[in-house]
Amino acid sequence: MILHKKELLTATEKQGLSLWFLAVELGIPVAKLKTMLDREERFTYDQSKRMMEIFGAETMVKVINWEALNVCCPL
Repeated sequence: MILHKKELLTATEKQGLSLWFLAVELGIPVAKLKTMLDREERFTYDQSKRMMEIFGAETMVKVINWEALNVCCPL
Protein backbone atom coordinates (compact mmCIF):
# COMPACT_ATOMS: atom_id res chain seq x y z
CA MET A 1 0.00 0.00 0.00
CA ILE A 2 1.24 3.48 -0.89
CA LEU A 3 -0.02 6.42 1.17
CA HIS A 4 -0.48 10.17 0.89
CA LYS A 5 1.88 11.68 3.46
CA LYS A 6 -0.24 14.74 4.28
CA GLU A 7 -3.42 12.70 4.78
CA LEU A 8 -1.64 10.17 6.99
CA LEU A 9 -0.20 12.93 9.16
CA THR A 10 -3.65 14.51 9.46
CA ALA A 11 -5.20 11.16 10.43
CA THR A 12 -2.43 10.57 12.95
CA GLU A 13 -3.06 13.96 14.58
CA LYS A 14 -6.84 13.41 14.67
CA GLN A 15 -6.31 10.10 16.49
CA GLY A 16 -3.95 11.78 18.95
CA LEU A 17 -1.06 9.59 17.86
CA SER A 18 2.55 10.32 16.97
CA LEU A 19 4.80 9.10 14.18
CA TRP A 20 6.86 7.39 16.88
CA PHE A 21 3.82 5.36 17.98
CA LEU A 22 2.97 4.47 14.40
CA ALA A 23 6.56 3.44 13.65
CA VAL A 24 6.65 1.19 16.74
CA GLU A 25 3.34 -0.41 15.73
CA LEU A 26 4.68 -1.04 12.23
CA GLY A 27 7.98 -2.41 13.52
CA ILE A 28 10.19 0.15 11.78
CA PRO A 29 12.34 3.10 12.92
CA VAL A 30 10.78 6.58 12.72
CA ALA A 31 13.42 7.65 10.18
CA LYS A 32 12.44 4.74 7.91
CA LEU A 33 8.75 5.67 8.21
CA LYS A 34 9.48 9.27 7.25
CA THR A 35 11.60 8.11 4.30
CA MET A 36 8.89 5.74 3.12
CA LEU A 37 6.31 8.53 3.22
CA ASP A 38 8.59 11.04 1.48
CA ARG A 39 9.48 8.59 -1.31
CA GLU A 40 5.97 7.10 -1.55
CA GLU A 41 7.34 3.62 -0.94
CA ARG A 42 5.10 0.60 -0.51
CA PHE A 43 4.22 -0.72 2.93
CA THR A 44 4.13 -4.49 3.47
CA TYR A 45 0.89 -6.40 3.82
CA ASP A 46 1.34 -6.71 7.60
CA GLN A 47 2.11 -3.00 7.98
CA SER A 48 -0.89 -2.09 5.84
CA LYS A 49 -3.14 -4.40 7.84
CA ARG A 50 -1.96 -2.84 11.11
CA MET A 51 -2.66 0.69 9.83
CA MET A 52 -6.16 -0.41 8.84
CA GLU A 53 -6.66 -1.70 12.39
CA ILE A 54 -5.38 1.55 13.92
CA PHE A 55 -7.19 4.05 11.68
CA GLY A 56 -10.13 2.11 10.28
CA ALA A 57 -11.23 1.69 6.69
CA GLU A 58 -13.13 4.99 6.44
CA THR A 59 -9.99 6.96 7.24
CA MET A 60 -7.60 4.80 5.24
CA VAL A 61 -9.65 5.09 2.05
CA LYS A 62 -8.66 8.79 2.06
CA VAL A 63 -5.04 8.09 2.97
CA ILE A 64 -4.29 5.42 0.34
CA ASN A 65 -2.71 6.75 -2.84
CA TRP A 66 -4.93 4.89 -5.28
CA GLU A 67 -3.33 6.41 -8.39
CA ALA A 68 0.15 5.28 -7.34
CA LEU A 69 -1.24 1.76 -6.97
CA ASN A 70 -2.80 2.04 -10.44
CA VAL A 71 -6.20 1.16 -8.98
CA CYS A 72 -9.48 3.07 -8.91
CA CYS A 73 -10.81 3.90 -5.47
CA PRO A 74 -13.57 1.36 -4.77
CA LEU A 75 -15.92 4.01 -3.36
